[in-house]
Amino acid sequence: MSQVLGPGTFDLEWSSIYGKPGLGATLAIKGNLTPRGYPAGAAAILFIEVIATGLVGGGGDIPIGTANPLPVVLGYVTGQRQVGPNRPPADEWTQDLTASIRIDSVVLEGLEDCRQGQDFKLRIDTELLLVNLGYQAVEGTPVHYQVHPQSTAQNNIEIKRAGWGTVLGQWNRGLGIPIVVSLPQLMVGSDRVDIVRFLKEAWAKVDDGDFQGAFVAARKSMELLRGLGNPSESIPKELRDQNVEQRLRKVVQSLFDLASAESHADGPTRDYAPTRADAIALVGAAAALTQCIFARMTT
Repeated sequence: MSQVLGPGTFDLEWSSIYGKPGLGATLAIKGNLTPRGYPAGAAAILFIEVIATGLVGGGGDIPIGTANPLPVVLGYVTGQRQVGPNRPPADEWTQDLTASIRIDSVVLEGLEDCRQGQDFKLRIDTELLLVNLGYQAVEGTPVHYQVHPQSTAQNNIEIKRAGWGTVLGQWNRGLGIPIVVSLPQLMVGSDRVDIVRFLKEAWAKVDDGDFQGAFVAARKSMELLRGLGNPSESIPKELRDQNVEQRLRKVVQSLFDLASAESHADGPTRDYAPTRADAIALVGAAAALTQCIFARMTT
């Protein structure tokens, strides 16, 4: 929808983001501006504020930051504009914009805590201030009365968790590690198939924000995993006497014990409620350990 600013109108749309590499977390927001009806030399300054909304963890909206003022030209000089086929009218053109916002570490940590790994939105509030009406030297140029020297625009960008994960990676603030749990092509044991199924269920529950459910599914996978191999074999008491397989079995048991923490109605863990960080640690470790043990199995 076109909006009035001074003697003309404009369309403004912010559409995508990326993370600028560097020492700090700098968010770049890309968009485009299409002014119409401005004389050559007309110019404005954009003031941009970004707010995170739609956060599942509650706590309301989070102000992300304010970009440096962004100057834009609303009217180009005739003859200096690139000529091409099907070009728009002489007083209309589209220019690409990039606004950069430095995000404080405390703000970023608060955002991660509130979004809980889910999708969210960025609301881009833009104020445009007209600073130059353009060239008025030609005799007979109409005088513009009751012009609007200021105008505002608002856009919302849907931020998917995968896309935000890419941005965090561009800042070296996030890491995605692929874990492939392979199964033999022939004679796959039912326990191994169920272990993979429970791990997939556990990770799906992490994505859905059901951290207690993730613990339950991970516990089922570890219960089956500790039954593989030679579970009846005794493990030497001294660490120096334990081989790698025996040490892996101890890790499996430890993960099973961790996954059982929230299932007790008494004792020191009776009031324990898993967080997203707890669920990611448990399910990620369980998947990595499963991959390791499966790789060591010959059948």
